[in-house]
Amino acid sequence: MTDPPKRFIGLDVHKHYLIALGVDEHLNVVLPARRVELSHLESWMKKTLIRQDAVVLEMTTNTWELYDELFRYAHSVTVVHPPHVALITRSQVTPAPTAGAV
Repeated sequence: MTDPPKRFIGLDVHKHYLIALGVDEHLNVVLPARRVELSHLESWMKKTLIRQDAVVLEMTTNTWELYDELFRYAHSVTVVHPPHVALITRSQVTPAPTAGAV
């Protein structure tokens, strides 16, 4: 069994580049938003990703090629359907009740 991921990396993939952003388990930014040209993806992955990264990317035309490349460097790779991502970003977040609240 592998240890749970420690970092969570989101990728917004475009035709010739992607935007990457990462946070840790406490939502501290560990990878500020940056643009990565797809022609430089291999070197970026080697330099940036670690085996404790859970990567999420939107479904796009080259999803499975990217999935195969990313999976070699990350803990896990999850592919999401773009409308589901939009649904998440539009959702209202209800704060958790505080301890002792009824």
